[in-house]
Amino acid sequence: MTYVFAVLAGLALAGGALARLRMRRNRADAGDGGLSDEDVRQIEERGWLVREEEDEPLDLEEIREAEKRFWEPTWDKPEER
Repeated sequence: MTYVFAVLAGLALAGGALARLRMRRNRADAGDGGLSDEDVRQIEERGWLVREEEDEPLDLEEIREAEKRFWEPTWDKPEER
């Protein structure tokens, strides 16, 4: 009986170690998609983030319209049988 618990504990530890390794690898593969310390400082000072690699600024009106369409309630009529 003790042998079974030892095997289960070993499998659980191995699974946890593999999951942690996978998360580290995924974080490293994400590249520069995250925020750097300089980005955070800029957000704290200005209130927004400006990156040089962006081609054109965001169209705030287009974003508002898309958000409005997304949140509009849509009610489908129940199917009659």
